[in-house]
Order: sequence, then C-alpha cells, then structure tokens
Amino acid sequence: MIEQLITILGSELDLNPTEVADLLWLTLERQKHIQTHPSPPTPSPDIETQTPSPPPIQQPIETPSPPTINYSPPAITPSTVSIYATTQTRTSRTPESDYIPLSVPDARSLREPLNFIRALKPLLRNVPSSTEQVIDESATVDWIAQTDLWIPQLQPALEPWLELALVIDESESMILWRHAVDELEQTLKHYGMFRDVRVWGMGRDQANQIYLRSQTGSHSAKELIDPQNRRLIILVSDTTDELWREAQILSVLAEWTASNPVVILQMLPAWMWSRTALGVATPAQFRSSGISLLNPHLRVEVNRLAKRRRLTQGINIPVITLEPERARVWSQMLTGQGEAQTPGYVLRPDLLAASKRTKSAQTPTAQERVSHFTLNASPLAQRLAGLLAAAPIITMPVVRLIQDSMLEESQQIQVAEVFLGGLLQPVTEITPDTNPEQVQYEFIDGVREELLKLVPVPDSEQVLDQVSRDLAKKLGKTLREFVAWVRNPDQIEDEEIGAVIKPFARVTQDILQQLGYEVAADGEETVPGSEVEELSLDTYTFEVVFIDTDDGDTADSVVEKLNQFSFETVTVNRKGEIINTETKTAHYLTEDLGDGITLDMVYIPGGTFWMGTEDEEIERLCEKYDREYFRQERPQHQVTVPPVFMGKYPITQEQWKAVVNMTHLKVKRDLNPEPAHFKDDSPSRWDRPVEQVSWYDAIEFCQRLSKLTEQDYRLPTETEWEYACRAVTSDLSEKLSYPPFHFGETLTDKLANYRASSIYADEPEGEYPEETTPVGCFLPNAFGLYDMHGNVYEWCEDDYHESYENAPTDASAWLSSDKNITKTLRGGSWLSDPYYCRCAYRLNVDPDLGYYSFGLRVVRVSP
Repeated sequence: MIEQLITILGSELDLNPTEVADLLWLTLERQKHIQTHPSPPTPSPDIETQTPSPPPIQQPIETPSPPTINYSPPAITPSTVSIYATTQTRTSRTPESDYIPLSVPDARSLREPLNFIRALKPLLRNVPSSTEQVIDESATVDWIAQTDLWIPQLQPALEPWLELALVIDESESMILWRHAVDELEQTLKHYGMFRDVRVWGMGRDQANQIYLRSQTGSHSAKELIDPQNRRLIILVSDTTDELWREAQILSVLAEWTASNPVVILQMLPAWMWSRTALGVATPAQFRSSGISLLNPHLRVEVNRLAKRRRLTQGINIPVITLEPERARVWSQMLTGQGEAQTPGYVLRPDLLAASKRTKSAQTPTAQERVSHFTLNASPLAQRLAGLLAAAPIITMPVVRLIQDSMLEESQQIQVAEVFLGGLLQPVTEITPDTNPEQVQYEFIDGVREELLKLVPVPDSEQVLDQVSRDLAKKLGKTLREFVAWVRNPDQIEDEEIGAVIKPFARVTQDILQQLGYEVAADGEETVPGSEVEELSLDTYTFEVVFIDTDDGDTADSVVEKLNQFSFETVTVNRKGEIINTETKTAHYLTEDLGDGITLDMVYIPGGTFWMGTEDEEIERLCEKYDREYFRQERPQHQVTVPPVFMGKYPITQEQWKAVVNMTHLKVKRDLNPEPAHFKDDSPSRWDRPVEQVSWYDAIEFCQRLSKLTEQDYRLPTETEWEYACRAVTSDLSEKLSYPPFHFGETLTDKLANYRASSIYADEPEGEYPEETTPVGCFLPNAFGLYDMHGNVYEWCEDDYHESYENAPTDASAWLSSDKNITKTLRGGSWLSDPYYCRCAYRLNVDPDLGYYSFGLRVVRVSP
C-alpha cells in the first residue's frame, strides 16, 4: 500500500520518496487526536485511459492495516514545455506555426519547495474548531458507564490554526515570476498546512483603481478582513509597479494589517529592495510583542537616524523571500519563538512622493552594465548570467533548464538579479495577457560578449553543446547535420528552422573566440562536436631590446611624487579639552577598485618607537580597573618599523563589496559581499566600516585585493598598527612614556566613536551612538589616519602571545607553530569602554569568529 501511495504521489505531484515521507508526517501532525476513517478509493472501470486525480492528501492517513487495493497507476507523461519562443521573422503566422518547440522536461522555479514548507513549521498548530465536532471516545465511555445511556459525548474537532489568503500582484513586471508563483500556490495547497488556501489577484484597472479578484469575479479588499485574526495574508510582489507608489495601496494595507497578519513575499533579493517602492520606506527589524500576531503590535527596531527623524510610525510590513531561511525566521517571529526577528519596512504615506522614479539621461555602455551587475549581484547570479550568455535563445524555460542541469544551488532570486540587472531586454512588448513561457529575451548589445569574458569557457561549451544536441534530436537530425546547418544557416530552405539556427552560429563564434580560435568569416564557424581543421603556423623573426628605467630616484623622491592632503589634528588634556591644534600634510596613493570606488593608502614613514606600556602605567591600570590583562602589554621594547602604506580608513562596506563581488579573484574561501550588521538605506551606509568579518575573511580579502591591484596587500602586523596609531614623530632614541591615545590623555565623543558614557580620565560623559559611524567623521592622527580609536576593532596578522617576551624587533608578524592559537585585534570599537581603545590595548580572538565590532584595515608594502 505504501509503495503504491509513493508511486501515485511521485507521478502526480513530482515528489521523491523523501518528500512523500515529509508529506505523510505533515498530514499526521495535522490530525493528531483526530480519528476518522476514510473510505478506500474505488478504481475507475476505464482506469487504463484516464489520468487519476491526485490522492486526497488533506485527509488523515489511516493507522490500521488498510484493505488491499488492486490499483496500478497509469503511466504519466512528464510535464514538458517548449523552450524556444516565438520568432520574429514574420508577423502573419499563427501562434502554432510561429515557433519551433523543443519539448524538454520542465524544471522547477521554486528550487526548494520542501525546505520552504519546513520553514513554515512554526505555523503548524491545531486549535479547537468552532463549527465542527467529533466524538470524545473516552468521555463517551465514562458517560455510558455512569448513566447507562448510550449518548455520544462530543468535543470540538481540531483544525489548522490559520487560513491563507495568497494575494498575487498582477503587475506587468510580475510576468517574470508567474511560473514560480504558480508553483508556490500548488505547494501551499498540496501540503495542507492551512485550514483553507485561497488565491487572489491584485492590480490596477483602467480607472487606476486597485482591484482584488478571484476566479468568481471582482471583490472588495475588505473581504479579506478576518475579525478572528486567523487569516494570514501573504502578498506576493516585486513592488516595482507604480501601484506601490500610490496612496491607495497604503489604505488597503492599513485595513488588512488591522485584522490580519500580513507579510510581503518579495520576489527580488534583499539587495534590490531599496530600488523598488520600498526604497523610501523605513527599514526595520520586527519582533513579536507576545501580545498579538497583528502587524501593528509587532515590536519595531530602526536605526538611530530614523528614530531621530520620527520615522517609526506607519504600517509595519515584514518582508520575506522564497529563501527557506528567511521564511523560517519570519514564522518563528510570528509565533513568538525566542527573540527571532525578521526584516521589513515601515510604510509612510508622506514619503510616497519621493519614490517617483526618474530615468537617467545617459545610456550606460555594455561594459558599464556588466561592471555594475558584477559589483551588485550575488556570485550565483553572476554565474547564471554567464551561462545564459552561452545560450543562443533565452526564455524562462531555458533559464530553468540551465539552473536544473548546471546550477542546482541557484534559486528564484538569482533569476531576479539577472533579469532586473540591466543586461536583458524582451524581444517583443510584454502585456498582462502575454504567456511568460513564450517571451524571448536577448542581451543588450555588447553585454553577451562582456559576460563571456567572465564565465569559464568549458561551461559555455557545455551549455551550447547541451542545447545543440537536444534541438538536433528534436529536429530528427544528427549532430553533424546540425553542425552543417550552423556553418551555413543561410542555405536552410525552411525559414522557421533558419530563424532558430542563426543564433547558434553567432554564439558559437563568440565562444570560439574566447577559446582563442581565429574565426575567418561568417558562415564558416564550427560548434563543439564538429571537425576542426589543422591550423598552419607562421614563423616570425624579431629583436628583443632591454630598457633600463632606473632614473636614480630615491625613496624620498618617489614619495614626493605621491598625492598630498592636509588635515588638522588635536591634542587634549585629562578633561578632554583641546590644548593644541596642528595642521599637517601626508602623502597617499589611490587604488581604483572599479565603478568609481577607490581605496586611499597613506604613506607611513619608517621609524623607531617603544612598543607596549611601561610597568608603572600597567600597575595603575590593573589597580583602577581590577583587570590583569593589561600585563599582556609588557615588557615595553624598542622596535624599528620600515615605511609602509596603510589604509586611510578601515575598509568600508562599499570597498568590501566591490572586491568580493569580483568572484574571479577568489583564492581559498567564499566571502559574503554584505556581511555587516549595521545596514540602512541611506547613502552613508556604504561609508560605514565593514564588520562581522573573521580573520580568515580578512586574509582572503587582502589576497583578492592583491590579485586585483597586482600589489602586495595584507593585514598590518601588531607592531605596524601600534606605530601607525601612536604617530609619534619626535626623537625616539630614549625610552618614553607615551599618552594612552594619539589624541592625548583621554577620549571624548567629539574625537572617536566608542562607549562615551564611560569615563577614562576627567572628561565629561558623552553621547554613546550604539552603532558604527561612517569613516572619517572624526579628526585623524598625526600620520593622517582616521578611526584608529573606536568604530571597529581591526585584525592584525600576528598570532596572539601573552606578553612581548622574545617579540620581534623588526616589525615582522610574530607567528606561532600552534595551529589552535588565537589572533590579535587592535583599536577598540563602537561598543568598547575607552580603556579598550588605547593605542597599546590587545584583544585576542579565535580567527574564525566574525563579530559586529570586528573589521580590518589593510597595508601595502612601500616602494
């Protein structure tokens, strides 16, 4: 019986045995304490010619041994779609004759349907029904025993806690996601998690009014209001249509959220949300209040700037995607499990006017388009775009086919990144009535060639070869005959076939050029699998000349040729009062990270200084703060430091993302392009220092930066960092007692970002921002380096040692043979008390730990 059930479910619903097991588990979970006995299905007399309906999966599974049923499921033809869309050679053809269909087993848009359902497990809760009753067998037995009256005792039946209203945005942009939305709808219905699942379409009519419709006709938005608060509304949209920039939508959402839990299922990845109508809303994190699951009762957390501007009052809307992890966290938040929090936005009607989009007057070049895409898109999206560049014709079924066969880990959000990344355009106009499966797309001129430079050529060959073989088989031709057609597509008499074949010749030429072949003329190309003629070799004679470029420049003269900048630095006393101000000049060079993003590296002159803290000061600190770890700053020892270039600021979120998104630079490990905890939608967000990076992440970043610039970049050693932080330029030949900070005797909230509510000396208590601040907000030190105190801790290259006994005296990294040793961090952070921000303070942490106060600053070897 079980084997037959698995066979039926597998054929009807495209489920594997593991998914069937989960389905049975889910059904049993729903029916706990409910005992019903469904009748066995009766086979149809003409079962051999009919396609059976899906099994009644929402009924409970009977636990006693079921009767044997002689039922053999018929052979089910796999679902197929035509992956070649309508050609544009003639407009008079009928839809049936207008394209050449290549039917292939269709792939899923919803890449992880089972994991998505598992993520919603916190919503799986049974509650007593108000309309249905079942026999309470135990109570009935007790009643009969006590009264001898055979009267059944009833109790409320258990039913799922929530019903679901799936509201689907029917805007034109949503045509891209129609296949994924259909799969989502079927998944939510099949798994039976909700008491009822109803699907609604939402859009704007010709009068520009919002409509809500179902299969039975148009409806008022008020029909979704549930007085019992047990109807969950999932609003599926990419929020790009002008509908989301009108006051009407806020009126509808206000009505819904007052009586229903509402969430937006965003089809776009999180990094693109700010480009939609959500971009002018207030980003927020939502937590359960423990009082109610309705949106107005959620606890809202926004950044300090939004609090100051009083932007926290509005309509609370959590936002999730088809990624299972985001759905899991949201469902935990909704049910009040722990301290789960989910992202979303506070929508305000007074900000709608700011969301009106304007078009740029300049058209970006193909190179600019690809550069912008690679800087913003995820690595998987970049990979998918590269594979699509090798496909002769691009339709949504083709995209799913490539995902399923060559990029299984990709999801729907990667498709969104590619199609909305400014790379593709539809061949024909798209209307609401257009069949999304037949829309053909093409790369904007020059984009395909740029993408082929980024994707590995063997993968390009694999895509082209795979599609070539499938199409050749469908046309009843051998691969050799197909290759002959590609070589001379103009000789094909059938115009329909010729229209499909010609793109193969063009794409083949591009790929062969990437392989290094010289392609002589159109019509003479080959594709993978064809015969390759032997190439003739020519011999050239040439002379080699060596040029001596040494013009006698000294190191000083090289430095003098660098750019310069002037700045002010200050010195303060114990009260935090400025007692001296100086204007200084520093030299620097600028690295180009692409797309207008740069990295300024300040020249740090070499010198000798006393590293660590003198014994008398260590004893004072240990006594004052009752901490022994200050003793790790001894013994004070003299170190000679060679010149070096050091980052003017800690690495920013913008610089990190620019380098990390160049995935071809990868050395050993993958990096998150946006690891930072502190994010908002303001332009200054990208000037904040990157944080939540481990030592291993920092090392990988330096290695990628080195590959990009062809220079030697690394983390500073502890010696280099402390020397650069102190920025002492006076005579260092004698042992000196340095001030604890490069500003002097103490810190204030006007000098650094730290826990300024704590006092170090005699300065007044300051304001504590409780988050990172954009780099460069405070004054630099005498070398022209900013944020050396506070903001984020900065990783150093050294292994941690408990003291400076036997430490190097040449500023090299002090490494150990112990593989389990910790690494050092310097400088303190936004959450640190001032004594953690001292020049000499040392923090040791496991190298694989990334925390929201851990960042980095890079150095480059000086010429």
